[in-house]
Amino acid sequence: GTYYSSIEAAQYILYVNQVQITGKSYITIQDLDFRYGGHHGIMFDGYESYNNSDNIIIQRNDFSYIGGAYENGTERGGNGIEIYSQASNVTVRYNTFNQIYDCAMAAENGESNRAFSNMNFYYNLVTNSENGFALLMMGANTTISNVNFSNNVIYNNGGGWSHPQRPDLLGTAFLFFGSNANTSNVYIENNIVHTSTQWHVYLYSTYKDFANFVWNHNLYYPDFATAFSYYGTTYNFAGWKSVTGKDANSIISDPLFANASGANFHLTSNSPAINAGTNVGLTRDFDGITVPQGSAPDIGAYEYVEDVGILGDLNSDGKVDVA
Repeated sequence: GTYYSSIEAAQYILYVNQVQITGKSYITIQDLDFRYGGHHGIMFDGYESYNNSDNIIIQRNDFSYIGGAYENGTERGGNGIEIYSQASNVTVRYNTFNQIYDCAMAAENGESNRAFSNMNFYYNLVTNSENGFALLMMGANTTISNVNFSNNVIYNNGGGWSHPQRPDLLGTAFLFFGSNANTSNVYIENNIVHTSTQWHVYLYSTYKDFANFVWNHNLYYPDFATAFSYYGTTYNFAGWKSVTGKDANSIISDPLFANASGANFHLTSNSPAINAGTNVGLTRDFDGITVPQGSAPDIGAYEYVEDVGILGDLNSDGKVDVA
């Protein structure tokens, strides 16, 4: 086959993406550097009913400075990964997203009679982007099943270059627009959301089956009065839990990253995220470390590994002491 080591500075023409997948199956996209594209980094084009893409893996890629070119008049857009209209058996893992105009990862539909199934997003790092993950389902007779968004870190939402230029200030980790879709088995678990300019979670309008979502064991920081927007009303963390019944075992606390501003999202020894997650069936973290390291999986993209030092180093100088 043909291999590409980088995809950079893609020319922008209306709705042209750096990589477009249309009705393809059994494709792996990995170890690429996507940057400076005007629209989406990778787009699944399921506009036509016969263009379902299936068995796609996107892993270990870097997406940065994606989107923001003008599309129609003053309209601008661009996601790191855009799954449009339909897809099945898609895995997005171990990627980094930085400075994305709209959403790092999004699945959305405006067509009728489409299906999204078996989509897994885990151990991804999102920084300085307008939004982390979006599920926007507006087409009639859409079905959504088996969507897992687990063990991701979403940091500084709305803190990137695009935010002050936008007519619509979002700046949220989770962006959900209303849907009449038949939805089952959607899981939002073990994620860390740190710093959002607008909201940590934004549910714009009614999701038909939102009550069935499993949304738990996440960590948010910080808490504030308008951190969660639910159908037009804003809440702090306690209010969000009360009105939705979600996040019963989730945490509001500083995750104590090693160096968040330097994009080092490893946990330090006193992090409340350690052993605070739930088993979602994942076995290797962003670094390839076995999960779990303790009594339960950690929340976030990295398992905490205790530094046991060097056996025989009695004075902690990094050398074995000889009597």
